[in-house]
Amino acid sequence: MLEKDGIYPQFATHNAGTIAAILQISRTLKAPFEMQRLHGMGEGIYREVLHHEPGLPLRIYAPVGEHRDLLAYLVRRLLENDANSSFVHQLADDALDAGALLASPLRAATTPGQILPRHLYSDRANSRGFDLTCMEHRQPLLDALSAVEVPRIAMSTPEDALTAMHSLHAAWAPWNATAL
Repeated sequence: MLEKDGIYPQFATHNAGTIAAILQISRTLKAPFEMQRLHGMGEGIYREVLHHEPGLPLRIYAPVGEHRDLLAYLVRRLLENDANSSFVHQLADDALDAGALLASPLRAATTPGQILPRHLYSDRANSRGFDLTCMEHRQPLLDALSAVEVPRIAMSTPEDALTAMHSLHAAWAPWNATAL
Protein backbone atom coordinates (compact mmCIF):
# COMPACT_ATOMS: atom_id res chain seq x y z
CA MET A 1 0.00 0.00 0.00
CA LEU A 2 1.48 3.33 -1.01
CA GLU A 3 0.48 6.61 0.56
CA LYS A 4 0.50 9.98 -1.19
CA ASP A 5 4.24 10.46 -0.56
CA GLY A 6 5.04 6.93 -1.72
CA ILE A 7 5.86 5.37 1.65
CA TYR A 8 3.66 3.40 4.01
CA PRO A 9 5.75 2.56 7.10
CA GLN A 10 5.47 -0.96 8.50
CA PHE A 11 7.19 -1.69 11.81
CA ALA A 12 7.93 -5.25 12.89
CA THR A 13 8.91 -5.27 16.57
CA HIS A 14 8.15 -6.97 19.84
CA ASN A 15 9.95 -4.27 21.85
CA ALA A 16 7.56 -2.33 24.11
CA GLY A 17 9.75 0.79 24.08
CA THR A 18 9.92 0.81 20.30
CA ILE A 19 6.16 0.28 20.00
CA ALA A 20 5.52 3.18 22.40
CA ALA A 21 7.89 5.44 20.45
CA ILE A 22 6.20 4.56 17.13
CA LEU A 23 2.76 5.29 18.60
CA GLN A 24 3.97 8.60 20.02
CA ILE A 25 5.56 9.70 16.74
CA SER A 26 2.51 8.66 14.72
CA ARG A 27 0.19 10.67 16.97
CA THR A 28 2.39 13.73 16.52
CA LEU A 29 2.69 13.34 12.75
CA LYS A 30 -0.79 11.88 12.19
CA ALA A 31 0.92 9.50 9.79
CA PRO A 32 -0.59 6.17 8.74
CA PHE A 33 1.48 3.09 9.50
CA GLU A 34 1.21 -0.59 10.31
CA MET A 35 2.63 -2.69 13.11
CA GLN A 36 3.74 -6.25 12.48
CA ARG A 37 4.50 -9.21 14.69
CA LEU A 38 5.83 -12.66 14.01
CA HIS A 39 3.28 -15.46 14.36
CA GLY A 40 3.75 -17.08 17.76
CA MET A 41 5.65 -14.14 19.23
CA GLY A 42 4.64 -10.92 20.93
CA GLU A 43 1.04 -12.00 21.53
CA GLY A 44 0.96 -10.62 25.08
CA ILE A 45 2.38 -7.22 24.28
CA TYR A 46 0.18 -6.73 21.22
CA ARG A 47 -2.89 -7.87 23.17
CA GLU A 48 -2.19 -4.96 25.57
CA VAL A 49 -1.38 -2.51 22.78
CA LEU A 50 -4.59 -3.36 20.90
CA HIS A 51 -6.58 -3.01 24.13
CA HIS A 52 -5.42 0.62 24.34
CA GLU A 53 -5.23 1.23 20.58
CA PRO A 54 -8.15 -0.79 19.15
CA GLY A 55 -7.87 0.58 15.60
CA LEU A 56 -4.15 -0.08 15.26
CA PRO A 57 -3.36 -1.95 12.02
CA LEU A 58 -1.48 -5.13 12.97
CA ARG A 59 -0.19 -7.69 10.50
CA ILE A 60 0.76 -11.10 11.79
CA TYR A 61 3.30 -12.71 9.50
CA ALA A 62 5.09 -16.00 9.22
CA PRO A 63 8.26 -16.60 7.26
CA VAL A 64 7.88 -18.76 4.18
CA GLY A 65 10.65 -20.56 2.35
CA GLU A 66 12.89 -23.55 2.18
CA HIS A 67 14.19 -25.21 5.35
CA ARG A 68 17.69 -23.73 5.04
CA ASP A 69 16.25 -20.20 4.73
CA LEU A 70 13.81 -20.65 7.59
CA LEU A 71 16.46 -22.06 9.89
CA ALA A 72 18.66 -19.00 9.37
CA TYR A 73 15.64 -16.76 10.01
CA LEU A 74 14.81 -18.62 13.23
CA VAL A 75 18.39 -18.41 14.49
CA ARG A 76 18.46 -14.66 13.79
CA ARG A 77 15.21 -14.15 15.75
CA LEU A 78 16.51 -16.25 18.65
CA LEU A 79 19.77 -14.27 18.77
CA GLU A 80 17.88 -10.96 18.74
CA ASN A 81 15.55 -12.04 21.53
CA ASP A 82 18.39 -13.40 23.65
CA ALA A 83 20.60 -10.34 23.20
CA ASN A 84 21.41 -8.38 26.37
CA SER A 85 19.81 -5.33 24.75
CA SER A 86 16.52 -7.19 24.17
CA PHE A 87 13.59 -5.66 26.05
CA VAL A 88 12.43 -9.11 27.16
CA HIS A 89 15.92 -9.98 28.41
CA GLN A 90 16.21 -6.66 30.26
CA LEU A 91 12.72 -7.08 31.75
CA ALA A 92 13.85 -10.28 33.47
CA ASP A 93 16.98 -8.62 34.89
CA ASP A 94 16.28 -7.67 38.54
CA ALA A 95 19.47 -5.59 38.63
CA LEU A 96 18.17 -3.24 35.91
CA ASP A 97 16.53 -0.06 37.13
CA ALA A 98 12.90 0.18 35.97
CA GLY A 99 13.48 3.80 34.93
CA ALA A 100 16.22 2.73 32.53
CA LEU A 101 13.99 -0.01 31.14
CA LEU A 102 11.08 2.38 30.58
CA ALA A 103 13.12 5.34 29.30
CA SER A 104 11.80 6.71 26.06
CA PRO A 105 13.99 6.00 23.03
CA LEU A 106 12.84 9.41 21.76
CA ARG A 107 14.67 11.26 24.55
CA ALA A 108 18.24 12.17 23.77
CA ALA A 109 20.87 10.41 25.84
CA THR A 110 22.96 12.53 28.19
CA THR A 111 26.16 10.92 26.91
CA PRO A 112 26.97 9.57 23.47
CA GLY A 113 26.61 5.83 23.09
CA GLN A 114 29.77 5.61 21.01
CA ILE A 115 33.09 7.35 21.31
CA LEU A 116 33.22 10.20 18.84
CA PRO A 117 35.66 9.47 15.99
CA ARG A 118 37.92 12.38 16.95
CA HIS A 119 38.44 10.81 20.41
CA LEU A 120 38.78 7.19 19.30
CA TYR A 121 42.37 6.92 20.53
CA SER A 122 43.24 7.63 24.18
CA ASP A 123 46.76 8.89 23.51
CA ARG A 124 46.11 11.20 20.55
CA ALA A 125 43.41 12.81 18.47
CA ASN A 126 42.15 10.81 15.51
CA SER A 127 42.30 12.30 12.03
CA ARG A 128 39.24 14.25 10.98
CA GLY A 129 38.45 12.04 8.03
CA PHE A 130 36.28 12.76 5.01
CA ASP A 131 32.90 11.56 3.85
CA LEU A 132 33.60 10.93 0.18
CA THR A 133 29.88 10.54 -0.53
CA CYS A 134 29.52 14.24 0.31
CA MET A 135 30.41 16.49 -2.62
CA GLU A 136 31.58 19.23 -0.24
CA HIS A 137 34.28 16.86 1.05
CA ARG A 138 35.02 15.22 -2.29
CA GLN A 139 35.31 18.34 -4.47
CA PRO A 140 38.62 19.66 -3.03
CA LEU A 141 40.17 16.26 -3.65
CA LEU A 142 38.87 16.19 -7.22
CA ASP A 143 40.16 19.75 -7.77
CA ALA A 144 43.59 18.79 -6.43
CA LEU A 145 43.66 15.70 -8.64
CA SER A 146 42.83 17.70 -11.76
CA ALA A 147 45.52 20.28 -10.92
CA VAL A 148 48.35 17.80 -10.70
CA GLU A 149 50.04 15.75 -13.36
CA VAL A 150 51.25 12.40 -12.11
CA PRO A 151 54.41 11.32 -13.92
CA ARG A 152 54.78 7.77 -15.12
CA ILE A 153 56.99 5.77 -12.77
CA ALA A 154 59.34 3.11 -14.01
CA MET A 155 59.10 -0.45 -12.63
CA SER A 156 60.97 -0.77 -9.31
CA THR A 157 63.44 -3.43 -8.32
CA PRO A 158 63.46 -5.22 -4.94
CA GLU A 159 66.44 -3.02 -3.98
CA ASP A 160 64.39 0.12 -4.80
CA ALA A 161 61.60 -1.16 -2.53
CA LEU A 162 64.07 -1.79 0.31
CA THR A 163 65.52 1.73 -0.06
CA ALA A 164 62.00 3.17 0.03
CA MET A 165 61.17 1.20 3.18
CA HIS A 166 64.31 2.52 4.90
CA SER A 167 63.29 6.08 3.96
CA LEU A 168 59.77 5.51 5.26
CA HIS A 169 61.06 4.08 8.53
CA ALA A 170 63.40 7.06 9.03
CA ALA A 171 60.56 9.52 8.36
CA TRP A 172 58.06 7.84 10.71
CA ALA A 173 59.04 9.55 13.99
CA PRO A 174 58.94 13.14 12.67
CA TRP A 175 55.72 12.46 10.75
CA ASN A 176 54.07 10.92 13.82
CA ALA A 177 55.01 13.98 15.89
CA THR A 178 53.30 16.32 13.39
CA ALA A 179 50.19 18.02 14.83
CA LEU A 180 46.92 17.25 13.09
